Amino acid sequence: MASHGNPLGSPLLGLVCVFGGGIVIRTLAQIFKSPKLKQLSKPDVVDKTKDKLLRLTFSPLESEDLIQQCGDPSCGAISTFVGTTRNSFQGKAVTKLVYDAYDSMCIKKLNEICDEMRSKWNVKKIVIHHRLGICPVGEASVLIAVSSPHRKASLEATQWCINTLKERVPIWKREHYLDGSIWKENKEFDAKNLTKAKNQSN
Repeated sequence: MASHGNPLGSPLLGLVCVFGGGIVIRTLAQIFKSPKLKQLSKPDVVDKTKDKLLRLTFSPLESEDLIQQCGDPSCGAISTFVGTTRNSFQGKAVTKLVYDAYDSMCIKKLNEICDEMRSKWNVKKIVIHHRLGICPVGEASVLIAVSSPHRKASLEATQWCINTLKERVPIWKREHYLDGSIWKENKEFDAKNLTKAKNQSN
């Protein structure tokens, strides 16, 4: 079980960041008091090209838009994934989730995921939305859509995408219960992925 107040499960360690070739270990208190993070308030963070749409938003996610955003005349399949807030965790009643993130690092990692996905499968368009801030029970926290000429590629790519997002993208959640709350990382998350690209370039 992760410790209270720290998404990485330690009272000492927070996010491993790379600055100018050096690695800085930041505590959660530093992360969530930083001016950079406080700027993540209302505006969407969007990276959009002809065949890709990545978005971090504090607004509710609408899955109805995915078909239009991801469709293409050359494709016969659009596979989607919708992740929602469930009402319990290990027998405890969950009232809501609150998500936070470093926007620039998230977009960078999502772009890496898109590039790797295209190297593995013949896919056309990729759409990823992730909600930040409060996400009530029953509402969507992440939307993924992938289009491809044939269904096998989009189905496999979509499953790989959500699994890899949880492993590599630095998004944390505060899980609120009836009797308190706790910061948590995705169990698949590995902070070493944040420095992997930098190490490979040296």
